[in-house]
Order: sequence, then structure tokens, then C-alpha cells
Amino acid sequence: MKKKSLFLLTSIMLALTACKGGEVSDVPEPENEEQVVADADEPDDEEDTEESDEPEVAGGMFNTGNYYIDSMTIDMPDDRMIESHEWIDDDHRCYRVRIDYKEQPDNAYKHVEDFFYYIEDDESVVTVYVSYPDKDDTKAERYVYDACDFDAKLADVTFDGHDDIVISLGHAGSHGDEIYCAYVYDHGEFVYNRTYELIPNPEIDPDNKRILSSVTYRDEDLTEPYRYNSNLDYWIYDYSTVDKQGLDIDTIALFEMAAIYLNKPLSTENGDALISGTENELMRDFLFMTPFEGIENLSEKEDFEPTPELCTQLRISYDDWAYAIKEVFGEEDPEAFRDILGTEYNGEFDVFYNPDDDCIYMCAGAIGFGYESAKTRHVWKDGDTYVILYDIFSDLQDGFYYTPMQQAYVTIEEADNTYGYRLISIE
Repeated sequence: MKKKSLFLLTSIMLALTACKGGEVSDVPEPENEEQVVADADEPDDEEDTEESDEPEVAGGMFNTGNYYIDSMTIDMPDDRMIESHEWIDDDHRCYRVRIDYKEQPDNAYKHVEDFFYYIEDDESVVTVYVSYPDKDDTKAERYVYDACDFDAKLADVTFDGHDDIVISLGHAGSHGDEIYCAYVYDHGEFVYNRTYELIPNPEIDPDNKRILSSVTYRDEDLTEPYRYNSNLDYWIYDYSTVDKQGLDIDTIALFEMAAIYLNKPLSTENGDALISGTENELMRDFLFMTPFEGIENLSEKEDFEPTPELCTQLRISYDDWAYAIKEVFGEEDPEAFRDILGTEYNGEFDVFYNPDDDCIYMCAGAIGFGYESAKTRHVWKDGDTYVILYDIFSDLQDGFYYTPMQQAYVTIEEADNTYGYRLISIE
């Protein structure tokens, strides 16, 4: 029985030379035409007439069904071998060659690297090299987690209309969250973007151009949306979708600084959480940044003359300050708390009590201070009690824009005071 040739004379021969960083491989001409053209006239044995989708290796060539890849030119150390090679997609756009250790080292996974060959619409080929760190390499760009099969697929995770390469990195954390890394297509190459690994259990939502993440907080399963910022090249949690359970922006801001600066865990039950639980420097930051009612900005007055030592000056009457400290933040003895503050400006950044006008002053110089902020990730409501989960960011941290440096759960309840709420605890 005869069958038609599976390969055309115009098939492309791709050199499997390690080409890192998403560069395009050179495409050499085949030395022997018979290597790339199957004989259409030669009869096959009956037992070989069954078609197979699996690529074959013959004469040092990967037979992918449409293309040949030269397996003999791979630059590979003696301790490694080609484990397998296959298309990672049904449309045959991306071919993968998996490289394993011959003998698995104690500190590494057996699978060590991949070569991906992506075929563009014009039949040019983009080569992508991916390596995986040893288990004890804590400084590597990525981390390989438990039960990792290194499964790879094509998916448009940036919603720009072009395929990206997504690779499984295993299961992380107590919940076994699935983690993936992404190589994002960008002007003819695939670029590694580590922020995709910050999205556990990602699911693509193409209709809304977002990635949905399945997570668990407080024993509750939730779905969190992420969006890709093409200007800054990272995925970030979509805070605009958060249901704040009726809390207004002023209430969210009132307890935001407590989430950032007060020690955790903290409880107001004993009435001395502020005076006994937080270092003076963090307390100063908390007092300076919290939006108390009645704050006056002296820096905006016409007669204020800024200097390098003093360019921001705020003040609030002691009575207004003491009311908030007691009724909102649960401090039973505001006067004792006031007495741990200084009575004059010590320069650059300070909060102090001025007995001359009975006011609390908050002052800063030109150098200022590190900037921390918090964003509301979730809010839970149970009767008149609310739990706010804040994501806390700092301009001093790596990845300030896309990942929080820590989180804090702040519990508040409705109260009969001018603010409407009071602090219960912080975790």
C-alpha cells in the first residue's frame, strides 16, 4: 500500500542550537534532499501504514510532521539527554524539546531545560531557551514547586492577540496552588515575565481581558481578578472590583495607616495597645499619616515660609486628637500616650506635643520619609463588624507596583462616635 509524502520539499530545517533570550535561529539548507523529502513512490509495509501524530527521530533529525529539526547540533553537556520532543499545541505553532539530566542530582529536578521553537505566520522561527533552577538556588528568578510536571502550552495571557508560552512550575503553599511562569511575546521574541508567577491558579478570562485566580482567605474560596498593564509589563490585582461592603473611602483610609504601622497582632481589648505595643518610630509614622478629623495644614497658609528642615507642618488640637485616640483606637489614657511624645520639633520628621497652644504637631523636612501605602483587597461583613484585608506596599521594596510586601487583617466595628467605627484588632 502506498501513502502520500508527509513532507514537502519546501519544509524548513531548524538548527537546534541553544539560542537563549528568544533569538531567532539561523535556518541552514539541508545537505541531503532525501533527508527532508519522503519517497512517495516507495511502498510501505502493511504494519507501518497506520498514521501517527508522534514525532520521530531518524538520521539525527526530529520529524515533527511539518518541519525537520536537526537534533545533532544541540550543544548539550555530557550529563544531559533529550527526554522528549513534541508540539505543545494542536495547531502546530510551537515545538518543544525537553532536556533532562541522565542521573538526577540530589538538589535538582530531573528536567533541567527546554528549547521552544515558535513558528511565525511568515514561517520564520523564534527560538526560546528556558532553564530551571536547582532546588537550593534561592537567588534564581523563579522557583520550581512540588509535583511539577513542567507542562507547557500556548495562551494569550496579555490579550494582545498573540500567543505567549506558559509553563507549569508545580504546586505551592498549604493549599497546593498551581503556579505558572510566562514568556510573553514582544516584537519577535518571547520575554520572561516573573509577575505571572504571583497569580495562583490562573484561569484566562478572554471576554473581560483578565486573569482570574482562585484563592482561599479565612477558609473561604474566592476568585480574584488580575489585569495586564502593557505600559509597565506586569500583571496587577484589579482593586477596582473590590466590594467594600458599604464602607466609605474615609473609613478605609482611617484604618489604613493602622494596618501599615501598628504592630501585629494587636488588640484594643486592654485599652493600651498603642502605648505598649508599637515602637516610637512606627508610632510617629502612624500619627503623622492617619487622617484625624480637625487637622490643619499650616504649610498652606500664606505666612508659612518653608525651609529644608521644615517644609510640611500639620497640627490638630489635643482634644480632637485625644478623642480619636480613645474612641477610635481604644486607648484608655490618651494623656499618658501624649506624654511619650516630645515637646519640640527634633528635625526632618517628627510628631510632638506643644503645650503652648495645646496642639499635636506633625512636621517633616525636605528629605521626608519612605512612602508606604495600602490597598483594600477584600472586606468581610458580619453584622456590625467588618474585617478589611489590606495589601501593603512600600516604595523601597522590589516590585513596588505589582506585589504587596505584606498583608494585614483589620477588624473594626460600628461605634457611636463621630468617625462611626472603632478598631478591634489587627492581624
